[in-house]
Amino acid sequence: ADAASRAVIDAPVLGASLVASPRYPDSRSDPTDFGTLLSDFAETDGGAGFNVNLTLTLDVPLTAGAARGYREQLDALSAEAADAQSKLAERSVADRAAALIGRRDALGERLDIQRRIAELDGRKAERAESLAAAGTVSAEDAADARTEHERSLAEVLRIELDLLLAELDLRALAGQDLAAVLSSVPR
Repeated sequence: ADAASRAVIDAPVLGASLVASPRYPDSRSDPTDFGTLLSDFAETDGGAGFNVNLTLTLDVPLTAGAARGYREQLDALSAEAADAQSKLAERSVADRAAALIGRRDALGERLDIQRRIAELDGRKAERAESLAAAGTVSAEDAADARTEHERSLAEVLRIELDLLLAELDLRALAGQDLAAVLSSVPR
C-alpha cells in the first residue's frame, strides 16, 4: 500500500477549476479584456454581468525520480539495519549460551573436586574419631575434623545448587518451560 501511495504522489497532477461570480457595473474592468468581453456577451440590465475564471494547473514533480531513488536507498538501508540488528541479537544469545555452558561445565568440574574433598574429609574425620577413641588425638581434633567434613558437604550442596541454577538459566535461554522442568524434578 505504501508503494502504491508513493506512485500516486510521484505522478504528475492536472487540476482545473472554474469560477463564475457576479459582476456589478461599478467594478467593470477594461472593455477590451477577454473576461469582460465574455461577461458582456451575457450582460444584463444596468451593466451587470458575471466574471468567469478558468484555471488549469499542471503539477509535475521534477524530483520524483530522485525522491524515489532516495526512498529505495532508505528502504534498503533499513532492511540492512534490521538484518544487522537480528544478527547482533543472535550473536548475543549465542555468546550468552556459550558463557552459560562454560559456567555449567566449570561448576560440574568443581563439583567433582569438591565431592573428592568431602570424601577425603570424611575419611579424615573417621580416622580422627578412631584415633581419639585410642587416645592418640584429642576429642577437639576429632570434632574439628567432623566440622571440616560438614563444611565440605555444605560446599558440595552449594555447588550443586549453583549448577542447578546454571542449568535452569541455560534452559530458559533455550526457551524451555521452567515450570515443567522444575515439576519433573524429584523431591
